Amino acid sequence: GPPHLHAWLAGPELREDDLATVRNGLRLSLPEAMRPGGITLLPELPVNAQGKVLASALTVALPQRNCAAAGAPPRAPKTALEQRLLSLWSEALPAAAQEAAGRGQHLDLDADFFTLGGDSLAALGILASLEDEMGQRLPLQLLQDHPSIALLARALQEPQVHTGLLRALPARGPGHGQRQPLQAQLFAAASGHGDVMRLQQLAEALPAGLQLFMLQPPLDPGARSLEQLAALYAEAVAAARDTGLPFWLAGFSVGGVSALATAVALQAQGQAPAGLALLDSIHPEAVLGGTASWRTLGWLVRKLHVQDLSLNGRRLGAMFSDPGLVSQVQALRGHRCRAFDGPVLLLQSAGLARWQRLLFQGWQRLMPHQLQRRQIAGTHGSIFEPAHVDELAQALSQFMGHTERA
Repeated sequence: GPPHLHAWLAGPELREDDLATVRNGLRLSLPEAMRPGGITLLPELPVNAQGKVLASALTVALPQRNCAAAGAPPRAPKTALEQRLLSLWSEALPAAAQEAAGRGQHLDLDADFFTLGGDSLAALGILASLEDEMGQRLPLQLLQDHPSIALLARALQEPQVHTGLLRALPARGPGHGQRQPLQAQLFAAASGHGDVMRLQQLAEALPAGLQLFMLQPPLDPGARSLEQLAALYAEAVAAARDTGLPFWLAGFSVGGVSALATAVALQAQGQAPAGLALLDSIHPEAVLGGTASWRTLGWLVRKLHVQDLSLNGRRLGAMFSDPGLVSQVQALRGHRCRAFDGPVLLLQSAGLARWQRLLFQGWQRLMPHQLQRRQIAGTHGSIFEPAHVDELAQALSQFMGHTERA
């Protein structure tokens, strides 16, 4: 078959349960092309008399989980939960499922969801189905930390620990390996729990010296108002930021409204950020795309089952099965935006450019002197994708005064 990367990890304390943590760390620190397709755990590495690793001895230690790729069939599901996950995996990953079916097999229960072609939207669809069936909320990070059917089935049988409001996303721009000291911090409010991979793409594109954190709404209980969410975000930022560094706030989509409210709250506390970036954030009072439009779209998804329709690059079903996005839209009820007294950058996707007056004019009226505008390539759903994320990162770094690519 084609060549592939494989890793051997050695250590007497390593267990199979550790593989989820290892894979998640690799996903955050390495591009896809550099991640190993398989990992074998060994008590120790085989070495020769000179202490050098015997690569020839490693070849016989290929894990059993890869035997399906070599022609042996994958094992059958052992439990009803594994069987249900296999069904959901097959629905979410039709290309991989069809390829396996062509060999007379089903998907490998130990295969990595993201290696098979899965993304955050497909993951949210799986988790939404599981939430309906299990009666509990499940964060996207659960599938990221347990990315195979076998690992997720095992994790779902354990008590769930919800993720926090703030998550560090390592910035690995050019020069990062030179251990360049941090120069600024950026706290980005997500539109929902499905933005983890989008913002990770941004973290990887940012220059060295810029540290990115993601802010996401709590799962349970959720904030009942934007003011409550902003207070939670402000507390998280104040606790995490390095007081010796300048820090900035940003927000994507509806998260921009939350980021603005957070900036205002921090400013009232005497801890104002150096600036605020609104990433394709529609003003909540806009004629199109405002609070009323969000609620209408949610009703269409629930009542008319138009989940597979897309809006400017984002699938409606995945958007409204995201509890973080839904909670922010609900919290918008009765919210009136207040101006932030500092630099504000509005980054608009080219896909929404024609709707400038209807979608974004409210920001100009609210902050006529602070607001800068800049258009970037892509649609609302694609500005974080590889084809456009470098332009997005460059616009942000220039706004933050970090114009040199280390």
